[in-house]
Amino acid sequence: MNMSGIVSKVSKNVCKSCRSSQIKRDGCSVSLNSAPSTWLIINMDCQKIKNLQTGKNCDYIFIGEDSGTTWIAPIELKGGSFKASAVAKQLQDGMNLAANWIPGGRTFEFVPTLFYPAKKRVHPYQIARLRELKIKFQQYKSNIKIQKCKDPISSVLNSSK
Repeated sequence: MNMSGIVSKVSKNVCKSCRSSQIKRDGCSVSLNSAPSTWLIINMDCQKIKNLQTGKNCDYIFIGEDSGTTWIAPIELKGGSFKASAVAKQLQDGMNLAANWIPGGRTFEFVPTLFYPAKKRVHPYQIARLRELKIKFQQYKSNIKIQKCKDPISSVLNSSK
């Protein structure tokens, strides 16, 4: 993982023990095949981060850079049922905390994302609610993307353009 730009700056602000090489929890994972050439994954359940939190964080924050584009994606993984409002709160709380590490005044694609198992039936109301809820970060306000576990991170990032 070579580092440049925002990935490099954020990695200096996040303890090495809180960086991850994968996105995986509760039987749900995200494929890093075709991920941007430069990336950083922050494990938001890392003890040093948990000591700072005031809310209930998302599971990971993915930051990627490729060909002049930067993506910031707070990620929540759910192995079972969930409430849209709780997912939105976790994504928002995670980004509120990450604001301490991510420099302002930059342009990026902001893609808050929920991954859940393909075999799980999610109530249509929860899906509709997720699509309505927005996560705010710096000057951005984005709807929550919904993906299946094992989908590649690139499918989320490419959907943002």
